Amino acid sequence: QLKALAELPMQRLVYLGAGSLKGYAQEAALKLLELSSGKVMGYFESPLGFRHGPKSLVDEKTFIVLFSSNNSYTKQYDTDLLHELSSDNQAL
Repeated sequence: QLKALAELPMQRLVYLGAGSLKGYAQEAALKLLELSSGKVMGYFESPLGFRHGPKSLVDEKTFIVLFSSNNSYTKQYDTDLLHELSSDNQAL
């Protein structure tokens, strides 16, 4: 499965995480930028912040990773965003 993911024609990889998970999202985006030598753009944000503006960067060559919270209230928002992204049918 990882090999198949690595072969997707992605140009952007978005990492999302709320609270302390935003730090993991930031580090993942920085590591992607480093390991791809800038060939794949890494972006990070909280799910709330992403939904209110940066979501417009999503296209057919964008892959999104959501570090989902185990806080029940925050997880509801994470799940809602996943459903929204899935119904938009734009990202990989």
